[in-house]
Amino acid sequence: MTCDVITVRPQDYLRDAADLMYKNRIHRVFIVDDKKLVGVLSPFDFVRLYVRHCIIAGDRSPARGF
Repeated sequence: MTCDVITVRPQDYLRDAADLMYKNRIHRVFIVDDKKLVGVLSPFDFVRLYVRHCIIAGDRSPARGF
């Protein structure tokens, strides 16, 4: 049995990658450039980016928006 691999390109938006992960119920999406694997995105990567954004923006309580 085989399945299609879901990939994004380095120039794709992060929100598109997150949308693909959500709609396809997957926990990893591969970043492919010119048929070469250049990275992997996981849900933890999005959490890390969100927390970093909150810290840079001066919001010390990232959970407040939930």
